[in-house]
This record gives sequence, structure tokens and C-alpha cells, in this order.
Amino acid sequence: MNKPTLITMLNNTAAQMKYKLALGALLIFCLSACASNRNTVPRHAKYQSISIGVVLDREEVTIGGSNTGIGSYAGSLAAVADSSSNSFISLFLRGIAGGIVGATAEERVTRSQGLQYTIEKNNGSLVSITSKVDNLNVGDCVKITRGGRHVKLELASIGLCNSTSPST
Repeated sequence: MNKPTLITMLNNTAAQMKYKLALGALLIFCLSACASNRNTVPRHAKYQSISIGVVLDREEVTIGGSNTGIGSYAGSLAAVADSSSNSFISLFLRGIAGGIVGATAEERVTRSQGLQYTIEKNNGSLVSITSKVDNLNVGDCVKITRGGRHVKLELASIGLCNSTSPST
């Protein structure tokens, strides 16, 4: 029975590390299909509509966190790199579980507090807008700028709301 030499053990450790890194790269490639940036806006011209209204109500809310895929990648790599197993199935399952844990952690870490405003627009319709803007109060005149999926809410001149007062 031959005893393993130091060089043999080092070669085996290096081979294991290469195997784990290759599996980690494969997991990143597979999980990249799950990640997408839903907030990407094209650089070309875009249409925006502007409305004026009065804040009727404001309520504190929790704004959901992001899911960019970075948490999935980091979780998968950490789980695979930390494994002492050489089994492909074991490493694959650890990578998947690590990806799920990483995605959940990313979403929780990126949550934030915001406000949900109920606004009566000058045409009489009601809208609800959730935003991190915190300088608006009930009774304030606001400008709502909408372009695609993005909405900007800001304080407007009171004269814009007085021109056609909303009903109370």
C-alpha cells in the first residue's frame, strides 16, 4: 500500500478546486437565465405624461427589494466553494440551494421604507403612487410625471391645483 505523497495530495486538492470552480461557473451560467434587469429603460426618446393633483392620504409601506441575480450567483458560488464533497449531484444541489438562499437574502437586504400616496387628479380620478419621496403632505399640490413603468412624484405650484380644484 503506497502512502500518498505531498505532491499527490496537492494535485488532488487542485483538481478538486478546479472541479468546484468549473461547477460554480456552470451554475452561474444556468442561473443567469433567471436574472433580468426589469428596470432598464432604452436610451432613445420616450413619451411622458404629466398630471396635476392633490394628496388626499399618505401611508407608510415597505417597498419590496430587488432581484438582480447577484444574490443567486454569490450564494451558489459560496455553497459550492465551501463543499467538501466531490459528488456532482451533491455540489449541484448545494449550488441550487445556495442560489435560493442568496436570492432571498438579496431581496431582504434591498427592501426599503416608502410612502403610498392617494392623489385626486384635476380630472377627478384617483391614483395611488408608492414612492420614497417623503416631503409631501395631505393637501399638497403635486405633479405626476409618468413615462412607461416609471412615475415621478414632486411638489407643484399651488396655482396649478387652484386652476381646477378637485372635489373633496
